[in-house]
Amino acid sequence: MTGSQPRLTASVSVGGREFAVRNIGAGPATVILVAGYGQSMSQAWSSVHQRLGESVRTCAYDRLGVGDSDPPSGTRTFVELAEELDGVITALGVARPIVLVAHSMGAPVAMTWAAQRPADVSAVVLLDGSGPAFHEAIGVAVANALGDGSEDPDVMAVKAFLDDFEDPQTNIERVDVVASYAALDPFPRIGTVPLVVMHGTVTEFPSVMEPERLHAVWLAGQRAWASMSERGRIVEVEGAGHQIALERPDVVVQTVLSLIQSADAAV
Repeated sequence: MTGSQPRLTASVSVGGREFAVRNIGAGPATVILVAGYGQSMSQAWSSVHQRLGESVRTCAYDRLGVGDSDPPSGTRTFVELAEELDGVITALGVARPIVLVAHSMGAPVAMTWAAQRPADVSAVVLLDGSGPAFHEAIGVAVANALGDGSEDPDVMAVKAFLDDFEDPQTNIERVDVVASYAALDPFPRIGTVPLVVMHGTVTEFPSVMEPERLHAVWLAGQRAWASMSERGRIVEVEGAGHQIALERPDVVVQTVLSLIQSADAAV
């Protein structure tokens, strides 16, 4: 049983910077977990990491500026984050191809990497992956709500987050998200690599921000991600919001292991 394998928390050096990493489990298949913006691997994956590690080798890492990794040395884009991901995978010494599981802003990072190296990827799972259309739509929704005189504290909180997130001098990962999302035109395609796009059903925005319209834009973005592979499909996770890995780890683990089993059966 791979569940008896010891947990390893360490660091690897990529480009002269130290990245915190954690390995759980063993086996011929390897899963790499790519967190959303500003989330450490412990915050993002907790239960999913442990459960997957009972069956397959599962690795997570903190991007620069997050958790126990070094701070970033300059402004980055999704392309640089994908290069750092490749460096981490190489430093970990895992066999390729691998399975990528990515949440939120981790989705464009993972897909950028996968589009550059499709032979190195056996499958991709995106958990509520973010895209440029939604990033633009939420900014418009905040501006409209404030223009209508809203003083809703939830709207103000979203505005404060966006102000910080969109400025590479203030966001903790030093990512130029505006330029990065603009560069996702067209979305990165991954050919025939199996791709599962998972999204929740719970809308999490204040009523003054037209949550139904935002949710429709979000769903359109999920369909766009799924279309980036000839073998893309969508899985709706009932009752989950944005944090699918924390709210429904069972569904995530089952989906990933099913992809690995399908790949093994095809060999």
